[in-house]
Amino acid sequence: NVKTTGILGEIQLGAIIDEILSPEQYIKNVVTNKAGREPVEFAVKLPGGDDGGVLLPIDSKFPYII
Repeated sequence: NVKTTGILGEIQLGAIIDEILSPEQYIKNVVTNKAGREPVEFAVKLPGGDDGGVLLPIDSKFPYII
């Protein structure tokens, strides 16, 4: 089912990000678009921008092969 595969994709992405980045380098469930209200599962903190940082949104998708 679609909900289950979405949850599995989020769990797998979280495990990958936890192994690669330190907790200070990313944020979970954050709204990255000021005009929107939809959060993404993860956003990586990058240097730059007017306020000293930029967020790179990462939304998990689990591959579904028929």
